[in-house]
Amino acid sequence: MVEKGQRFDVKAEGSIRWGSQPDQTAGPDGRNAKPGKIGQGGLIGRIGYNGKPFAIGSARTVTMTKGGKLFLGINDFIFGDNTGSFTVTIQLVG
Repeated sequence: MVEKGQRFDVKAEGSIRWGSQPDQTAGPDGRNAKPGKIGQGGLIGRIGYNGKPFAIGSARTVTMTKGGKLFLGINDFIFGDNTGSFTVTIQLVG
């Protein structure tokens, strides 16, 4: 559970396969990431089950825009063909 305004340092490592093709692999920043955006298969978060997703990637300080349950996932919408894992460390700032 997080509260609005809390800040967290988030660091992630590892790799996943987000599809069935050999080149559909990614680290926490995702594949084909653009500045300020997360690439395919990259680490994302959301507050609440239906919250708007936000980019996390391999290292980021995140300020919570609202309170609720923090969910982590990957930037993908078909989960049945996913394998691998990210190890994520979350530390409260201040």
